[in-house]
Amino acid sequence: DIRNKSRATRLAKHKLKKAIAECCIFDSRPFALADGPDFQKIIHETMSIGRSLGKSIPVEKIIPNRTTISQEIDAMYTFRKNQLKKIIKSINRYSITIDFWTESHTGVNFGGVSLLLAPSLNAAFILGSLSVTI
Repeated sequence: DIRNKSRATRLAKHKLKKAIAECCIFDSRPFALADGPDFQKIIHETMSIGRSLGKSIPVEKIIPNRTTISQEIDAMYTFRKNQLKKIIKSINRYSITIDFWTESHTGVNFGGVSLLLAPSLNAAFILGSLSVTI
């Protein structure tokens, strides 16, 4: 049975490798796609859903469409914005820096926002940084 499980694992890895390679080719995605923690999170969630639902539901029934994804991004943005507002209201002193630039070789535009904070009067000259992941 260990041999069958090992063979099944090799077959599953081969199928996944082929599917990711085709995704990179046909959807113009970078090869590093599979290295990303968020991609691995998608695979983990997919496997978890597959274990719980089995073959009873077609994959097309659970994959969200682009409108649903867009709405989820809007909801995530609103949640994080409100979360950030609460954090800023709880801090006595802070500085917000906004930076926009264009990469000279590719012409790709980037933007960034930094929130520097001094959490207490005793730390007036020591600025900390707060990372908010979206």
